Amino acid sequence: MFTPAFRFAAASGIYIILSATGFTQEILPLEGAPETGSGLDGRYWQAGIKTIDNLDDKGGDKDIGLKIIRAAHPSGTFTATGLSYQGGNDLTTIQEWLQSDAESYLGIDGNMDDGLLSFTGYLRIESPGELDIRSESDDGSIIWIAGTRVVDNDGSHGAPGPAPDGIYDFETSGLYPIEVAWFNGDWTSDSGDHGGANLNILIDGEPVIEENLYSAGDVGAAPIGVSPISEESSDPGLAGKYWTTEPKGFEFGEGSQGPIFQTVPGDNHGIYILNTEPQGTFISSNVSYTGNDLTPISEWLGEDSNSFEGTEGNLDDGMVQLRGMIQINNAGTHDFRSSSDDGSVIRIGNQVVVDNDGGHGAPGPNPDGSAFFTKPGLYPIEVAWFNGNWTNDSGDHGGANIDLTINGEPLKELIFQPVEEPITLPSLIKPEPIILPTILLESFEDVTNENVGDVAQLWTGERSEYGIGDLTINPDLVSVTEGEKALEVSFNKLSGWGQDFQISLSTEASSIFEDAWNDPSPHRWWLLYDITVGSGEGNWANNIIWVGPDASYGDQVEVQGNWDEPLTAFLEFDSMKNGSDLVTTEDGRITLGFGFNADLNAASKVWVDNIRLMDTYARGYAPEETLIDGLNDQEITLITESGFSVTDYSSQGNDDPRVTEGDGAVWIEVAESGWTTGAVMSLSENTVLNNILASIAPEDRVHYTISFDYVVIPDPSTPVDWFQFLPEATGLRLTHNYAGSEVKRTHSINLGSVAWGATAPNLNLITQGGFDGYVDVFVDNVRLFNAKGIKTAEPEPASITSAQLNANLFELTFSSIDGSSYSILATDDVSSGNWSEIVSGIQATGNTTTWQDSNPVAGQKFYRIQSDN
Repeated sequence: MFTPAFRFAAASGIYIILSATGFTQEILPLEGAPETGSGLDGRYWQAGIKTIDNLDDKGGDKDIGLKIIRAAHPSGTFTATGLSYQGGNDLTTIQEWLQSDAESYLGIDGNMDDGLLSFTGYLRIESPGELDIRSESDDGSIIWIAGTRVVDNDGSHGAPGPAPDGIYDFETSGLYPIEVAWFNGDWTSDSGDHGGANLNILIDGEPVIEENLYSAGDVGAAPIGVSPISEESSDPGLAGKYWTTEPKGFEFGEGSQGPIFQTVPGDNHGIYILNTEPQGTFISSNVSYTGNDLTPISEWLGEDSNSFEGTEGNLDDGMVQLRGMIQINNAGTHDFRSSSDDGSVIRIGNQVVVDNDGGHGAPGPNPDGSAFFTKPGLYPIEVAWFNGNWTNDSGDHGGANIDLTINGEPLKELIFQPVEEPITLPSLIKPEPIILPTILLESFEDVTNENVGDVAQLWTGERSEYGIGDLTINPDLVSVTEGEKALEVSFNKLSGWGQDFQISLSTEASSIFEDAWNDPSPHRWWLLYDITVGSGEGNWANNIIWVGPDASYGDQVEVQGNWDEPLTAFLEFDSMKNGSDLVTTEDGRITLGFGFNADLNAASKVWVDNIRLMDTYARGYAPEETLIDGLNDQEITLITESGFSVTDYSSQGNDDPRVTEGDGAVWIEVAESGWTTGAVMSLSENTVLNNILASIAPEDRVHYTISFDYVVIPDPSTPVDWFQFLPEATGLRLTHNYAGSEVKRTHSINLGSVAWGATAPNLNLITQGGFDGYVDVFVDNVRLFNAKGIKTAEPEPASITSAQLNANLFELTFSSIDGSSYSILATDDVSSGNWSEIVSGIQATGNTTTWQDSNPVAGQKFYRIQSDN
C-alpha cells in the first residue's frame, strides 16, 4: 500500500510523493492540471560534424552528448507536439526534421549532423500499471521517467537500435516528469549517401499524442531533468564572468531595450557575448548586487570584490554570467525570484526557470519562476544578467541590480563552483566579419553639402534633395558604413516608380570600374553598395540601379519593415550586361543611376555609402564549374505553388533558344501578371550541391557563385510591356528587367552574400509583369562556379610593388614570373582610357623585376604592367 504525502506549491498546486520500500516517485497530481497538454519543451543544439559518439560519458573524447545538453546554450527551442520524427537524414534542417512542429522553432538555422535534442515536460497517466516504453532511434536516445532511466538506446547506430525497449511501472495516475535525449551523428555510405536521423517513441506500441504531453508552461513549473545531476561538489560560490563596453556598445538597442538572452536571432546577442572571453572574473558568494550605470564593478560586487581579477569598468553597458551548482535538498516544486534591472535569465539544468530578460527597472515584468525537481541533488545553475544605459531628463542614471532567491531565501549556503567547464558550440561563436576582397570606389569622405552636386545629381525625378550624413555630427547614424560620411537623400514622399538620382564616380574610380566591366573572366566582378531606407509611413521599398541604358537590376534591395538598417546590394557584372555601353558624364565619369519603388507616402530618407567592387577570384587558382542540374531529367525538381503549368521541355534542335544546357529545360507557363510564386526550385534536395556547401570554409564562400539560365518567350498573342523573374530565399531578392523575347538571361547568387547553411534553401521563383495573357519561362543549367577551384603552379599576376623617384632616376618594381616578358604602359589621364606602350620586352629574372627610367618627364603619369606572354 502507498501512503501519499501532500504539500502546497505556489506555482503548480499540490504535488505528491509516493513512497514504497526502497523506491520513491515524485509526480504532479492530475487534480488542478489542464485536461490536455500543449506538448513538451524542446531544445536543439547544432554541434560540430562528427563530434558526438554517445550521449553518456563512456570515456571517449566524443562521448559528450549529455554534457552539451547540460552545459551549452541551445541553438534553438521548440514545442514537441509528439515524439515521432522520421524520414530525415544528416543533412535535414532542424525545421524540416521537426515537420509540423517547425512553426514553433525559435533559433538559428542548423541541420542534423551533428544534431542534439532534449525533450522535457510531463506525461499524463490516467490508469496506473506497467507500460512498455520503446525508443526507435538513429542515432542514440535515452528516456527518463520520474527520475528513472527507462530506455538506454545510446550509441551510434541505425534504427531501431540495439536496446530500444524498456518498461515503467506507473504506480498511480498523475503527471510524470519525462526527459528524452537524442542525438544524430554524421554517416555516409561509400557512394556518399547520408545516414538517417530518426526518433520514434511509442508507449504500449502506440504513438504518444499531444494531449498527454505537458510543457512547463502548462503546469507552471519547469521539470528539471535528472541527467544534469552532479555527483561531485566543489568550493562555495558561483564562478562569475564580467563584460563591459561603451554605452550601448553591446547592441542592447535604443530606448526600450529588447531581450538579449534568447535563442531567437536578433535577440541572442547576449548569448554570443557569454560565449566569448570575459573582461574579468570573480566568485559570487550570494546573488544580490545593487548599483547604477556608473557603478564600478569592484564597488558593485561588494563583499565579493576581493575575488575580482581582470580589467575593471562600470556597468553601462555591463554583463555578468554566474555559473556553478545549486543544492536542491528536497524533491518537489521550488520557487525562484530574480528581481533585476535590467534583464536576467535563470537556467537550472540548462532549462529556463526565470525569463526576466529585456531592458527594465527592478523587479522587472517576469521576475518569478518555479522548477519541479524529481530528486534532490546538485544541479547546474546559470545566471545571465545585463545592464544597459538609461538616463532620465535630468541626467540621472538608471539602476543596475539583481537579487536572486529560492523560496524567498538567499542562495548563499546553496551555491557551489562548477565542476565542468562550459561548452561553446561552433554555432554559438559569433563569426568574425569576413573581409570581402573589395576595391573602394566611393565613400563620400571628401564630399560636403556645398559640393555634393558634383557627386549626386537629379536624374529624371523631382522628389528628392541631397545632403551628407555626417557621423561626426550624428554619432548614432548607423547608415554610415564606411568612414564617417554617407550620401543622404531626402524624399518628400517615396511612392511609385522613379529614376531618382545618379552618383558619378571619380575619374580614378571610373577607370577601375571600366576595367572590371570589360574583364572577360566569368563571374568575377560584383558591384556592392550599402543602402539604408528610413520609414515613411509605409510597408515596403525597393531599390534598383542602372549602369547602362539596358543594364539594370530591378528590386536589387527590398526593405520590408527593416527600416533604418543598412543592407548590402550585390550586383554581378556578368548578369547585368546587355551589350550596352556604360553611362558616363561629359568628362568621362561613370554614373550609377538609382531608382526606387515604394509605398512611403510621408517624408523619408535614403542613405548610400561604401560603393565598391568585389573580386571573387583567388590568385594562384583557376576556376571550375560544377553542373548541378541541366534540368533534362530533373534532379532539382521544380514544383508549382500557383497552379501554373510546370513541365519538362525537350529541345527541338541544336539552335533551340529555350535550352542552354543538354537536351531539355523546365517550362513554366505564367498565366498571371501580379506577384506570384511561379515555381519552387528544390535546391535543398540536391546531394551534390549540399555536399559542396557543407565543405566550404566561411572565408571561401565569396569564391562560389550559383547560377541558372532562363529565357522568356511571351505567347504570340500576348504583348508584354515588362516582365520580371527572380529567385527569393532567406531574404534574398534579385530581379532583372525583361530584355525581350528569346533573350537568355542568367541569375547569379554569390554565396558570400547569403547566410545559407550546409543545406541550401529552396528558391521561390517569383514572376511579375505587365501583360494580359501568357508568358512562357524556360529555366535551365543550374550550376555552381568556384573561382578558387584548381590550384595552379602560376605565381600571382604581375603587379607594381614599389615606385621611387630619386633625382633624375625613376625606378619601378613589379612582381613577375622568372623568364617571362613584360611591357610597361603609361598615360597622363586615366579617364581617357588611352594607354601608350613606353617599353616592351622586359625579361624577368626572378619573382620581382625592376625597370629604370633615367629621363623621367615632369608631370603626372600613371603606369601599368602587361605580360607579353
